[in-house]
Amino acid sequence: MKKWKLLTAAGFILAAGLMITSCTGGDKNAVARYKDAGIDMMAEGNYADAVESFDKALQNTGMRITPEAVDINYYKAAALWQGGDFNGAVSVYTSLIEYDDKNPDPYFLRGCLYANERDIEKAVSDYKEAIKRNEADYDLYIAIYEQLYALDFKDEAMTFLNLALEAENKSDVDSDIGRGRIYVYLNQFDAAEKALLKAKEKGDARADLYLAEIAEKQGDKEASMQYLEAYATSDKKTSESLAALGSLLMESKEYGRALETFQEALSFENVKNEKELRKNEIAALEYTGQFTEAYQKARLFVADYPSEADVIRELPFLLTRFEGPYTNEPQDVVEEDENSAN
Repeated sequence: MKKWKLLTAAGFILAAGLMITSCTGGDKNAVARYKDAGIDMMAEGNYADAVESFDKALQNTGMRITPEAVDINYYKAAALWQGGDFNGAVSVYTSLIEYDDKNPDPYFLRGCLYANERDIEKAVSDYKEAIKRNEADYDLYIAIYEQLYALDFKDEAMTFLNLALEAENKSDVDSDIGRGRIYVYLNQFDAAEKALLKAKEKGDARADLYLAEIAEKQGDKEASMQYLEAYATSDKKTSESLAALGSLLMESKEYGRALETFQEALSFENVKNEKELRKNEIAALEYTGQFTEAYQKARLFVADYPSEADVIRELPFLLTRFEGPYTNEPQDVVEEDENSAN
């Protein structure tokens, strides 16, 4: 757990991009009130007022930079981004970087901003800085790849897969799984299978899931099913391996089974990848047409993870799905929401 340092008033403004009142003790109740109001405004698509509310929350934090103050800055950056203030969002992420240069998250998020603005040179630079701060995080390489590929920067996307393979191989099971996944993206199935079989020999059930994906890509449905069945009967299931299975089910468009898998993982006593699972559960709820529940869970999610701009971006969409004209949920659900709003 990080020790949050005290700064002078000038340092506070520099590090977190805040306007500070003369208050030095802070008002926790006011911070929570303005923060919650800002989240509600974001959900309604009222980004300008959300930014103002987050600023008021920050003004009541006093002179100490706490995890709460940093989280509010992530909310503020997301609200600026969604409200069309690109420069403002970049400024906040830059301040977060200046405060904690060892954290990969603001680099990654600022890189996403640049990528969306088609400024690929700055995006790649930020993504590389993020990786420098956590070179063993294969999920980060894959997230960058998927972001760039979706924006049609395919050459740059492939660069980050190759960078992942250049990272130090620690010869542990997580590295075996991570490298195996990278090889799958590269369609280098022999190398992927070799890495994943190492993980399987070490007793990691996740290997069966990715081996099933390889078999599926090669057209061997029987082998794919055997790997999935081996996983399903394993007594070493973890929330991480269930997340991987759920992702494969999503890719196979088996959204109902995927939702059940994510929810099973979330029911575990020790859930190390709760953030990933909750995001996936929201996506599965959307695909199964359960927009009201997806919206409710998304609201709870952004309250816990304010730096996840992609989920925040979904809130206005989800709101229209069960309150607007595009819903495909049962009519009585729509009527119930409409009545509750009156």
